[in-house]
Amino acid sequence: MKLDEKKLKGNTFSISGFSKKFRIAKSKSTVKGTLEASGATVDKKGGKCLIGRETENFMTAFTNADYVFEGELEDRSYQDNFQYFKDIDLKFYDMMRKLLATDNIRFSFIRIGVPVTEAEFEKLEKKLKRPIPAAVKEFYSIFGEIRVLWDSRNPYKKTGVTAGSKSWSLDYHDNHTGAFQILPLKTVLFEKWDKEEYCFDVGTDLKIFDPSSDYHMVALDITSEGNPMVYRGEDHGVQFRESAPFSFTDYINLTIGLYGTRERFSYFQMTDFNSAHNKSEAEIKAAITGKAAVDINNDAYLLPAIKEITTVVDAAIEQGDYDAALNKVLDLHNLRYSLFIDYKIDLARLKGEAADFAKSIFYYAKDAGFDWEAYEKEHAQNSIFEDKEYLKAKKKYLKSIA
Repeated sequence: MKLDEKKLKGNTFSISGFSKKFRIAKSKSTVKGTLEASGATVDKKGGKCLIGRETENFMTAFTNADYVFEGELEDRSYQDNFQYFKDIDLKFYDMMRKLLATDNIRFSFIRIGVPVTEAEFEKLEKKLKRPIPAAVKEFYSIFGEIRVLWDSRNPYKKTGVTAGSKSWSLDYHDNHTGAFQILPLKTVLFEKWDKEEYCFDVGTDLKIFDPSSDYHMVALDITSEGNPMVYRGEDHGVQFRESAPFSFTDYINLTIGLYGTRERFSYFQMTDFNSAHNKSEAEIKAAITGKAAVDINNDAYLLPAIKEITTVVDAAIEQGDYDAALNKVLDLHNLRYSLFIDYKIDLARLKGEAADFAKSIFYYAKDAGFDWEAYEKEHAQNSIFEDKEYLKAKKKYLKSIA
């Protein structure tokens, strides 16, 4: 991986504790040295948070973090002559940042595969005995694979990485809300998709590359040139010809535009009696271009629940019953963490207990990026900010981040 030192020199990074593997260094323990050798600063307490190529069990509770992916730090000049997928990586990383910027998503698994090299393409084509379509080669020269499984944290449901007997499908049982499973190219080309035990109606020309659920999967026509057609598999892969195909580029853009949600399978146009349920051309275009409205944070569930809680909390505050308010605020912890923090700090201030207030405000400043300076300015007339306990805690905090 060739790093672009212009993107590193003079910048500060932290390294995600949830990431287990990285491309920029052979081991996680050497990532820091690699970044510093290119002129960057590594600081556990600040800077852009670097996400590696493999990350597990990551919850989006701290929405203020500035995330960056390894691929964004590399020299991207290799894409200069791309015809099909120029800048698709930036589009993917922006989509991932939007997911990471929510407060109600849990990632079970993130894997961004090492790109396929030209020498590796040549070996694969020699074994395949035919050229690999140009659009497919462009995509895999950026991403060796993409495996991203995510779900809403609320309402809770148990999900994980459960491949079952089909090791190429990480989501065979759980059916996450969002599931990217763009398989490694070697698996796509040489898994025996037509073997009897699978019962997939693919023949030898269709190659499954996105087995993103137990019921639906998507296969590309390897005999195509340039930008191949891709087909949706129905009923566990029993049928692949009941809906009109997308081009490979449109399908990848559609998947990113819909954040990998399973909703993307409904965008294939049915050609039989079910065609009345087809999406309109405008809806399809909006999804492909990333302009479709997608409730990735599950606000349809969250907002009514949050409103019910805050109504009770606000009434208790108005009555001066701060203990009752605090007891109810605890219900916000897993629903909207940032709002939970706001209320908890406000209640500590209203109760006038300087030691508890100082402990709360500086704990959340350090742990969750709470803007204590803005809060202090907003409530500057409150005498609690002159209390010796608060001033002592403030001094200690400022020393810790110096």
